[in-house]
Amino acid sequence: MSIERISDDSLNNDGLTIRSLPKTALQAIYHAATGKTENLSKGLSGNVVIKHSDFDRLYRMLIDQTDIYEQVIAPVVTVVVKNANDKTVTYSSWERFLALQVNNHDITSDAVIKIEFVLKLPNTAVSQRCVINIDLDSSLPIIDRGSKNSSNDDGFGFFILFAQREWKTVQISIDFVDFLVAKAFVNITEEWFSSLEKTPTSKLNESLLSKYEVIRGCLSQSGRIGIAIFLIGYIYFSGSQSESLSRLVYAISVGLLIWAGFSIFDSYISKLLFRRIYKNVIPTVILISEGDNSSYKKITENLNSPSNTIIIFCITIIINILLNVIASYIYAYLSSPRSISMIGGGPFYG
Repeated sequence: MSIERISDDSLNNDGLTIRSLPKTALQAIYHAATGKTENLSKGLSGNVVIKHSDFDRLYRMLIDQTDIYEQVIAPVVTVVVKNANDKTVTYSSWERFLALQVNNHDITSDAVIKIEFVLKLPNTAVSQRCVINIDLDSSLPIIDRGSKNSSNDDGFGFFILFAQREWKTVQISIDFVDFLVAKAFVNITEEWFSSLEKTPTSKLNESLLSKYEVIRGCLSQSGRIGIAIFLIGYIYFSGSQSESLSRLVYAISVGLLIWAGFSIFDSYISKLLFRRIYKNVIPTVILISEGDNSSYKKITENLNSPSNTIIIFCITIIINILLNVIASYIYAYLSSPRSISMIGGGPFYG
C-alpha cells in the first residue's frame, strides 16, 4: 500500500481526504499495515561534555542517515528538553528548537531527539515505519544543587564513589521493522558519542578515587594508632615509674579520652576528604542553554586540588601522632613523683 494509490476523492463524512491527515497519523496507518514493529535499545555510558554544537551534529548525522533511504513520508522531528525546575518543553521541529532555545537560563537535565519517518526498502512489498529516540541525560542539575548545599549531596557522592563512576549518558530506543536500518542508526549514535569531549578529570584524583577505601580505613584506625603511640610514649618518658599498675590504668584512661576526642576530629576530616574527592568527578553535562554554560563554568572554576587533598590527609595523620607523643610526655611528667609532690600529692600514690 502507498499513499499514491489512495484517491484524493476518498472522503469521509467530515470532508477529510487521506492526504490531509497529519504525518503522524499517516505513519500510524503504515504501522498498522506493516505490522507491529520491534524495538532495539542500547545505553552508552561515559563522562562527556555535550555542547550545543554536539547536539546539532547528532541531529544532522541522524537526518543524513535517513536521506540514504527512499522516504515515503519525510522525517518528523520532535525535541523534548527537561529542565532542573521540572519544566518540560516540547519543540515540534528542529528549527523551532533552535529559534526558541535562545536566552534560556534554565539548567538542562534531559534532552531527547525523536525522529519518525516511513521508508521503502528495495525488494519489499510494503513501506516501513521507523521511530528513533535518542535520550541524553545530564548530571549538571545534581552537581549544581550540591555546590550550593553540599550537606544534602553526600548521597550523590556515594553513588559516584561506589556505584557508578561513568554516567549513563545516552539511551537509544528504535522501533523498527528492518533490523539493519535500526542498527545503522545505533552505529551513527555510537560514532557521535565516541567523538565527544571528556569532562575534566585529574589522574591524581582518579587515583584517590580508586583508593578511597584505603584512605577511609587509615583514618578510621588513626585513633587506635594514636592510643598505641600515647602508651608507648608514656612508658618511654616515665621509665621505671610506669611499672605501677595504677599509673598504667590512669594512662590508658587518658589515652582513651584522647582517642575519643580525635575520633570526632577524624570523622570531620573523613567527610571533608570524601567531598573533596567526589566533587572533582564531573559526570556527563549537557550545555545547550545559557544556564547550563554559566553553572558549568562555576563548577569547573571551583574544582579542588588533589595535591591539597593528599596534604590534608597526611597532616591529619601527622597531627594525630604528634599530639599523642606530646600528650604522653606531658602526662608522664605530671604523673612523676616530683611533680606530684610539688602539687601536694595525688591519686597516683594512693
